[in-house]
Amino acid sequence: MDSDSPPKSPAKLTVYFMYAVCAFVWGTGWYAIRLCVSDGGYPVFGGAALRYTVAALALGLMVPLFPKAFGGLKRNQVLWLLLAGTFNAAAIALLYWGEKSISGGLASVLTAASPIMVAVLAFFTKTERITSGTIAGFCLALTGIAMIFGERLVISPNHVVSMVSILGAALFFALTNFTVKVKAKDVKPMQSSVFFFVSMSLIFWLASPCDGPAMPWPPPAAPTYALLYLGIAGSAVAFPAFFYVLRHSSLTFASTLAFVHPVIALLTDSMFEHEFMLTMSAYSGMSVVLVGVILSMVSNKSIGFERKRAVVAARFDS
Repeated sequence: MDSDSPPKSPAKLTVYFMYAVCAFVWGTGWYAIRLCVSDGGYPVFGGAALRYTVAALALGLMVPLFPKAFGGLKRNQVLWLLLAGTFNAAAIALLYWGEKSISGGLASVLTAASPIMVAVLAFFTKTERITSGTIAGFCLALTGIAMIFGERLVISPNHVVSMVSILGAALFFALTNFTVKVKAKDVKPMQSSVFFFVSMSLIFWLASPCDGPAMPWPPPAAPTYALLYLGIAGSAVAFPAFFYVLRHSSLTFASTLAFVHPVIALLTDSMFEHEFMLTMSAYSGMSVVLVGVILSMVSNKSIGFERKRAVVAARFDS
């Protein structure tokens, strides 16, 4: 094979599989976050610091097993990854703080605003072309989110600040995805994850003295299990999977994960939150969300676009 030939494009099935991994792990992770920082659990910054330290260690152990997953980095790529990690740390901090007062399901519904923010960024920066089918899918998914939101949300003074905090997290998630996709798109997924985990753990350890409550000792059982799940499955497994999706598909497609999270998070709440009951309106809303996501997937032609662009470049250079 010619060494100058363009890289092989990943099968769509692989991209969809990685997408499904992220959807399930992060969808169930909302309840795990709530459990981790609930009363008797871990403080916000300390809990996040432990989570990403565990993730960095878990991924570090995989380095000898996947030597080709790591390579050289340019200085500007390192700087952009560090900036993206800072954005993500801000998002996680706001998310953890917000979930001390509201359920994981409601928090996931609020973060569904993130793809809209990403689409706005992509449109105004001309990063990607937004098709009419994608816009229709977004609108349909937002309609489903609104149905769920209206069914579950009971506004109270104690929840307003937490909800604003979650919306702030959605904005920082959008900035994270945009930065990685546009400025560090050529970095390998596992390598991007390592930078994220190391930078985020350092940020949270530095911020941990600002926590009100101290680290619990001995470690509480349920919050600790939740923390380990978040560190290993929610970070060491899901982040490389997400960066794989982000690298081999469009920014818009990858962002539709925020529409799937509420469905899985609400189902998780229905199983583990004793006072949480789903009504027919909630089920209807989740169905509309899924139809909207499927429409966005079918309309999106950008999966594997790196391959097409590489082929064109190779022909031009020849």
